[in-house]
Amino acid sequence: MKIRTVTIIVGVLLCLVTALAAPQGAMAAGTPACTNIGNTATINFNVSGAPQLASSATNTIIVGNRVDVIVTTTDASPGPSVVPNQANALLHYTITNNGNANQRYQLSAVDLATGSTTSVFVGNVTVTDVVLVSAGTATTADGTGSALATTPTVTAGGTLNVTIRATMAAPPLTNDTYDVFALRAVTLKVDGTTTETDSPSSTIDSSAGTCSAAVVLGDGAGTNDVGAGAKDGSHSARSAYHALLTTLTVNKSAAPYWDPFNLFVSPKAIPGAIMQYTVSVTNSGGTSDATSVAITDTLTGTLAPVNPFTNAGCTGCTGACVEHPSATFTCAGSWAGQTLSATDAAALVSGATTTFVYQATIQ
Repeated sequence: MKIRTVTIIVGVLLCLVTALAAPQGAMAAGTPACTNIGNTATINFNVSGAPQLASSATNTIIVGNRVDVIVTTTDASPGPSVVPNQANALLHYTITNNGNANQRYQLSAVDLATGSTTSVFVGNVTVTDVVLVSAGTATTADGTGSALATTPTVTAGGTLNVTIRATMAAPPLTNDTYDVFALRAVTLKVDGTTTETDSPSSTIDSSAGTCSAAVVLGDGAGTNDVGAGAKDGSHSARSAYHALLTTLTVNKSAAPYWDPFNLFVSPKAIPGAIMQYTVSVTNSGGTSDATSVAITDTLTGTLAPVNPFTNAGCTGCTGACVEHPSATFTCAGSWAGQTLSATDAAALVSGATTTFVYQATIQ
């Protein structure tokens, strides 16, 4: 291959690489709406050898408004975790104005209907909406959850962080279910009340000023737009609250603590022996603390409660002792006949275990 040919090929490749590397976002807004573009055609000619010049009138066009809005969610799959009665739970979205004019938007939180099946996150499983949100409490807010202007303005090429803020419903809720919301942005005219439409002439506001010019809807299709989807002046995206409830795992075991013959050395479960029961409760699911963890255990007639404890670790306890979190025993229970009731007052954080210990004699 000749050197000149190789040089040409390399030059072409470099041009392609440069073009691909150029930031694509810079093309989003384009020439600002209301920009006046004027030019004049000039003709040079001769008459009897004498140079002549003629010019046209200046031709001026006004750049119109290309409406192009997109809504995306910034929540990662499977969505923010929530628990019953949680207030001010937030879903997060970003509105991007890819148009060339400053634009006002009417924002709304769209709660999907009960039982509807919707694909929420790209690559995530399809989920069923269970409507966890209390009626009438879902509102749009800014990126921090504070109140948002009713019809906020986003400059050409700019973005606005928006949240949906809601209060979760009270129990009962099913673990690992979802409440799906779409944030919808509808493009408005500069008056802030009228929906923007395709128009040969409409009032426009941009960095170049205010003018009357053409408006063309060029938005893509969202999941819950107001119209057919593309080119309807609206866009939307979905996110979901993920109900991830605290799950407690309970295990119970029993071991001979003392018998009348072997005493504390290898005691056996025989009549007259003291059995020591251990109930372990683990916060094995969710991200929330479990509070006021309580057990109730009713012994059969073949067992008699030991009151007070004989275990040195539970000195002075008249019902049950609690080890939390696997450290010092404290008294926390009482007997009512054959029924033990005990409560651990300390919060049981996710992944932690609390242990209830009590004793009974085999009749």
